[in-house]
Amino acid sequence: MFIRHTSTVFCFILTQTLLVWSQTVISPKASNVTTASIFLCWVAPLGRTISYGVNISNSGQSKQLVTDNTYINVTNLDPATFYSFVIFAVAGDNVTAGDSATITAFTSE
Repeated sequence: MFIRHTSTVFCFILTQTLLVWSQTVISPKASNVTTASIFLCWVAPLGRTISYGVNISNSGQSKQLVTDNTYINVTNLDPATFYSFVIFAVAGDNVTAGDSATITAFTSE
């Protein structure tokens, strides 16, 4: 007796966008505060994150920095000034951004 087996191969294609989800960064902290710099660090969210955006603002002025690390040393700050840092993760698709986490700090006098 001869049994003939035929198989069908299915191919599923998923785009990277469907496989990636960026979450909120965890536990942002400010340290090593000087008159002109503040060091920020945080824990990476789960998922494939390729970069982080850091929005820096004080007294109506703002700028954005980008880093591939879970830390950044923000420099060229004014002494004795209050700053707000909004940190967000950017997913592996380089488009999707997670919810932001905010931390505030004062530079030294």
